[in-house]
Amino acid sequence: MVPPGMPAFSSEGHCTVECLEEALNYEKPDGIHVFAVLLHAHQAGHVLRARHFRKGVEQKLLAYDNEFDFNFQEFQYLDEERTILPGDNIITECQYNTKSRSTMTWGGLSARDEMCLSYLMYYPKINLARCESIPEIKEQLQFIGVKEIYRPVTSWPLIIKSPKRYNNLTFTEAMNIFQWSRKKGNAFNERVRKMPINVRCSKHESGEWSIHGMLISPPEGKSYTLEENECVSPLPSLSSCSTTTVRNLVIAACTLIHKML
Repeated sequence: MVPPGMPAFSSEGHCTVECLEEALNYEKPDGIHVFAVLLHAHQAGHVLRARHFRKGVEQKLLAYDNEFDFNFQEFQYLDEERTILPGDNIITECQYNTKSRSTMTWGGLSARDEMCLSYLMYYPKINLARCESIPEIKEQLQFIGVKEIYRPVTSWPLIIKSPKRYNNLTFTEAMNIFQWSRKKGNAFNERVRKMPINVRCSKHESGEWSIHGMLISPPEGKSYTLEENECVSPLPSLSSCSTTTVRNLVIAACTLIHKML
């Protein structure tokens, strides 16, 4: 989710080392080869990029869009294919602008909702359909002062027990009535960045890899350093924070292209 009135609110979606390592080691320990990337957000999306890390060290950007336009989205074909190996991880970053909005922006399917996605075209095909992350919900609620939720949790959105001002409200209802300001929004962005993430690691058809559902700390990494005489288009400064917007890094294999190659 993205609070209202924010000129630059950043989200991170993690395709973790643990998910990629399990899926790749099972089928393709020599890695897969990425040749195109589609970055995707909705109407509040402004700056998007897909970052590739190996053993905690950032490689060249997989893809980026400094002036994202919801009405013009396309695959970016890489100048050189990029190999993704066991032990690598990928972070999709999205920066949103909600200055003109007075209510919360939630993750969802409508154009007014938001997403933060990277679709990777690669070969050979592996049994990994979605590689995602979700910030831990409990700590998000603690930020707005929630003390206790009803247990056992049998429904979503979960129901809040205390304090009194949030009693019997859902997660989304409580977040909606919280008095957001730009200062509070920035503090929330910074807080979520440090929260544990819930790993989503799904197979094609049905089923998940064993890492699916585990709670881990967000990865730390060393940023990419330009080599001498290397020239790339500059990126605007992206806050190193994250948000609760639906944040997915979807690895999508195209069977037709796989067969052709």
